[in-house]
Amino acid sequence: MAAFVKTPKQAEQVRLVSGPAQHVMGYGGSRSGKTFGFCRIIALRAIKARGSRHAIWRYRQNHLMASIWADTWPKMMRLCFPHVPYETNKVEGVITLPNESQVWMGGLDDKDRVEKVLGQEFATLYFNEVSQISYDSVTTAMSRLAQQTGLKLKAFYDCNPPSKRHWSYKQFIEKVDPESGRALTDPDNHVHLKMNPVDNKENLAPEYLRTLENLPARKRARFLEGLFANENENALWNYGIIKHAPEATVALLMPADLVRLFGITRVVVSVDPAVSNTPGSDEHGIIVAGKDDDDNGYVLADYSMKGKPQDWATKVAEAFRTWEADAVVCEVNQGGDMVESTVRTVMPYAPVIQVRATKGKGIRAEPVSALYEQGKVTHVGDFETLEEQMCELTIDFDRKAAGYSPDRVDALVWAFTDLLLEQEGGGFSVGKF
Repeated sequence: MAAFVKTPKQAEQVRLVSGPAQHVMGYGGSRSGKTFGFCRIIALRAIKARGSRHAIWRYRQNHLMASIWADTWPKMMRLCFPHVPYETNKVEGVITLPNESQVWMGGLDDKDRVEKVLGQEFATLYFNEVSQISYDSVTTAMSRLAQQTGLKLKAFYDCNPPSKRHWSYKQFIEKVDPESGRALTDPDNHVHLKMNPVDNKENLAPEYLRTLENLPARKRARFLEGLFANENENALWNYGIIKHAPEATVALLMPADLVRLFGITRVVVSVDPAVSNTPGSDEHGIIVAGKDDDDNGYVLADYSMKGKPQDWATKVAEAFRTWEADAVVCEVNQGGDMVESTVRTVMPYAPVIQVRATKGKGIRAEPVSALYEQGKVTHVGDFETLEEQMCELTIDFDRKAAGYSPDRVDALVWAFTDLLLEQEGGGFSVGKF
């Protein structure tokens, strides 16, 4: 991007921010300028108020550092404030301007970072990609929106819109309290702006818009048209039956601590490899799950990815070591013994359980869906893409119509098939080696 063109939508974003409402959400399609615009507004506020502090949050620390810290913020400063120098402290995640104002950046999955940031008071809070952030985390962080600088205290939010069940839709669109469902007592204090890629086309390559236009219908609705999704009434899961561990607990603990906290006695890494590795190929589903002595299940991590066989095998090995897993569960329908051989190249002695599907995805998933209905499974973290796939999977799921294969759900189903269900019959067979 050689130049920055301020669009009418970004001008409206500034208007909303300067208005009386304390909470402002920008939602819409991918690369519509939401993050760039909010970063620009934070820079303006920091420049205006000497010694002020401003925080930018995202769920994953590494995602924030790769996107905003290393890309959006320096690009924004270069294009909008080229004559304003600033210092960076990557270890602390702090940007300092000449007037001693600071911008702190933190991931909610980083224990030390969360404690350090929550020890400060801020004039601005910005929650980036709130589709991945729990309402509990937001309300906890809001306690730090308290610095007196002469600026009106503001909280900004953005997202590519998730399901209409998400707290952001309830709070900003329906204007109800996400927990109680009651109407907000201050609805005018929560405003929103829809920003889509077409609104930012002056700053985008035409090829990018064509790429979004060619996405499958559901992803096109989200990433091009910026629409919150309706739930599929025929899906085997819905967001109401997906139980989550408290976000504050998850964000502050390491894998071994989480395993101990929940009394988990067995952990598996489950992998559903894709058939090929081409630009249009499916993902390799890689899910870490566990169980306790009372046969409660836990989704611990999602390492799903695209790549060559050696790539996914390396990722499986990383997950196995990180979570001190007991076994690797591999679907072998597409690759047979070659799948296990691929695992053996990076983990020669790991216990491997081969599973082979004999019925369709939806039928295999039904018993696992029933476990969720019974409240037997907890997600220890936010797994946005996995949960989207779960809430789209039906008994007669049409891969061609959907434009993707739900490989993450497949891996999850195999994991809980091993951990919690009978290992013979029900549309699958299991062999231990």
